[in-house]
Amino acid sequence: MISYIELNETSKKIDLPDGLSLVILDRLGKESIFGPIECARNIFLVDVTMKVVWQVHTDFDANSGPFTNIFLDENIVKGYRWDGGMYEIDLKNGKGIPTLLMK
Repeated sequence: MISYIELNETSKKIDLPDGLSLVILDRLGKESIFGPIECARNIFLVDVTMKVVWQVHTDFDANSGPFTNIFLDENIVKGYRWDGGMYEIDLKNGKGIPTLLMK
């Protein structure tokens, strides 16, 4: 697991009211560099120093590919995965649960 995130690696950052931020790293097509599991777990909650609080994880990381977008929907963190899956991500621990297949 990554301990700190470099700001220039992020493709999107969402600042939260408590000083924490959600960031997503662009890992699409980079499995040969980072491996499939690390690419699939490309959303992080970080503190103000960019230290990782948690890294997203789901029961489908081995077969799903990276997340390509994150957003807040009425204070619920949602992530869209390359394979067409929409996930709700628990802000306390980073656990992603699939909620909708978009394809």
